[in-house]
Amino acid sequence: MTVLDCGCCEDLKRAYHAAILALFVGGVLYNGLAWCKRRELHLLLMTGLYVVGVVGEGYVCGQHGRQR
Repeated sequence: MTVLDCGCCEDLKRAYHAAILALFVGGVLYNGLAWCKRRELHLLLMTGLYVVGVVGEGYVCGQHGRQR
């Protein structure tokens, strides 16, 4: 599959990872706000997990932007 080659379809790859990034941001917002209201441990843990996802996907989006 040529889409997996470095330098090929970078705009498509960046769009895919940007969509995942948006989902992670939504998870951070929802779980963070829910934790502020309910103070349940699992909400705090999920917020942290989504923050890690945001950082990771932000890095990947940046990598695809630099390979154009």
